[in-house]
Order: sequence, then structure tokens, then C-alpha cells
Amino acid sequence: MNITSPLLNYNMASTKKYPVSDKSKRMVIAYNKVLDITGMTGADFKSKHGVDPSVISRLLNGYQKTSDPLFEVLMSYNISERYLNAGEGSMFISINKIKESVGTIESRIFKIIEAIKEQNRIKSDMSFLADMPYDRSIISRVRKEGIPFPDDFVDVLIKKYRANRKFINSGEGEMFYKNGEEDIPPPVIWVEKESETNSRFTLTDPERIILPFIDIPTYATFVNYCHSPAITLEDFKTIIWVKDPTLSTNYNNVFVVEVSGDSMYPTLIDKAKILIQEIPHGDFQYIQSGVYSIVYGNAFVTKRIKEVNWKSEKVRLYSDNERAGYMDIETIDIHCIYKVLEVRQKVS
Repeated sequence: MNITSPLLNYNMASTKKYPVSDKSKRMVIAYNKVLDITGMTGADFKSKHGVDPSVISRLLNGYQKTSDPLFEVLMSYNISERYLNAGEGSMFISINKIKESVGTIESRIFKIIEAIKEQNRIKSDMSFLADMPYDRSIISRVRKEGIPFPDDFVDVLIKKYRANRKFINSGEGEMFYKNGEEDIPPPVIWVEKESETNSRFTLTDPERIILPFIDIPTYATFVNYCHSPAITLEDFKTIIWVKDPTLSTNYNNVFVVEVSGDSMYPTLIDKAKILIQEIPHGDFQYIQSGVYSIVYGNAFVTKRIKEVNWKSEKVRLYSDNERAGYMDIETIDIHCIYKVLEVRQKVS
């Protein structure tokens, strides 16, 4: 029985790709800089300007040549047109426009603090900061120097005083949540932090890229993406990934996947993030031993392949956790295979 043909000749329409231009790279760098300075998330940026974070992923991975809407929005933040088009001169014409955006959010935080004082829940800025993990001078520094509050300050404000996240970000809605209302955080864009990355290198000025993110709830969508060209990269969340400078990873056509379960422990722990890259169907026959993510039938798993014979009817997938054993799957049921390139998980 010849099983090779349906695998190696599997025909699936693919999205057209273009060479990633230097202009696209500069637009992404500028976009990340705006987010960094303003404290916005990709979801905030989309809400304010209508530019979806998936545009960034498409630019970086060559699925989109350029984005005129993103270009125009970046220039509204005084990003230099000359810098974006030719890479010449400074990125910013003036940083004042950026600071104005920061000030808008900070001013709303100050309104919340004053309202908490009027409710007699605190007496002063110092009592407000009494049991918070911040320097006692932070409020005065924000007022005098125009620096933004720390990234997690808003979360503390919401958790402790039930401040309304929507009011803080956009000025819309009530200042505080009413009884029975709960905070609904914006869509998560998981950012690699130094303590959560491979301990072999230090993130002093890391290079970040935005990639499609498949968390556990979207496994089924990812299976459909493998099966059908009707599902596109825009159907997935995005994540900020920090490049490992010790590796020479090719970041074209890659995804970040959240690991489910401990079947691959200790190589992969539950909720670890792995960077995977699709292997063309014509190259299946060259696959060697290693860890791979595999779509077969309607299932999506990450396992170890030790040996494979594509003329055989079955492929054996191994778990690194001895208690999980191994599984045999029909060769003809395999639709997509992805090589695991990098792993990010908390280092104890």
C-alpha cells in the first residue's frame, strides 16, 4: 500500500508571500515604539485607530507588502515620513505628540486617585501608595516629569479600588465598576520578560517581533487553518516574541503555541510557549528525530518523533513524560507538521 502519495502531494492553497521590505520592518519598529511609550496594548491601538495587531504579523511574515492605514497613524504620532520610507534621520520629528497621549491616560488615573480621596478611602498620595510595590515618589515624578506610571499600576488600581479599565484607557464609562460588575481585561498580548525567557542570555535591548499566537482555546481554529485556506492569520491572536540572540532562527512562517498538559515534561511544561515552523509537505520525507507539533485528523499535538518511515501505514509519536507513553497515528491522517524551534517557559 503506497501511503507516500497523499502525504507528499497534499495540495492546500497557500497565502501569497512577498519579500519583507526594510520599510515594513521600520513600520513595525515604530509601531512597537509607540506602544512602548504610550503604554497601549495592540488591542488599545486597534480600538483607537482601527489597525489590527495582525497587520504587524502579516508585514513581518511577508503576507502583506505594506499598510497605508498604519503608515498614516504612525505619522500622526510624529514618526518621521523620511524615516519610514528611507530609514534616514531620526524616528521622531517630535516626541511631544507621544507624551500628550501618555498624559491623557495619566490624567485619568489622577482623577481616580482624587476621587478615592473624596470618598475618604485614602487621605494622601502617600497613604495611597502605603502598601503598593512602588517607590513613594512615583506620583510626584509622574506629575513633575511627565513619565508614565509603571505598566502594572493600572492592574493594581483596578484590583484594589475597582477602577474601570475602560475609563482609564479611553475615558468612556464610569470611573469605578458598580457592584456586580467585573473587570474584563483586554485581549492578552503575552510579552516575554527576562525572568520568563531562556536563562542563557540577558535581555538588555532585545529585538521583539509580533507573531500569530495559538493558545489552548484556539487549537481547533488552528486545525481548521491547516485544513482550509478559508482560515487566515487574521483569525488568531498575536504575541510579542523576543528573539534569542544565541540562535540563528528563521522567523518566516512561524507561530507561537501554548503547550497543553505535561505529556512532554520535562522538555515542555504546561502552558510553555513554543515557536513552531511549518514543514512543507514535500519535505516530510526528510524529517529527522526531534520535537514536532502535528495536525492529524481533527487533533493537534506536540510530541517527539524518533524515527519515521513515510511508506509505513503508521507513525509513532512519543511523550517525554514516561507516564504518558506513546501513540500510533495513521500516516494518511497527517495534514501538517511543524518543527519546534524555540521554547519559552518559566525557569525555576
